[in-house]
Amino acid sequence: MRCFASDVLCSHFCSAPLCSFLHIISSSSCFLKLTVMAHTAQANVFDANNPQIQVEHDKKRRQFVIRLNGSHDRAVLLYEYVGKKTVDLQHTEVPDAYRGRGIAKHLAKAAMDFVVEEDLKAHLTCWYIQKYVKENPQPHYFEHIYQ
Repeated sequence: MRCFASDVLCSHFCSAPLCSFLHIISSSSCFLKLTVMAHTAQANVFDANNPQIQVEHDKKRRQFVIRLNGSHDRAVLLYEYVGKKTVDLQHTEVPDAYRGRGIAKHLAKAAMDFVVEEDLKAHLTCWYIQKYVKENPQPHYFEHIYQ
């Protein structure tokens, strides 16, 4: 008995023969069952070490954003102006599915570079920004941090 799914290629992500996914052969027909897990596992691959990661700075909303895999998922770093030349780097958030991949460090770097470039002073309310600065001791960062 021939499985016709082997002639069909997956057009969503991987272009692999569909029969390489889970299928069940029953008497005279081939029932194909694609598992969402197979596609989801490939779709959520995000390489935080990719030099092409783009951090967007939304000055109006006072946040730095990384769009994850072009989807609705976003990592964000929020800040507020607390004085004319002073910002409070308040909160960094990465969706659970993307945590532990080094995404927050790109947000932290962008925020600290912004502080330096704009010659601002920063309060580091966010624990992650505190950690980032400690692990990446740049003299030009320390000059702009309220201790």
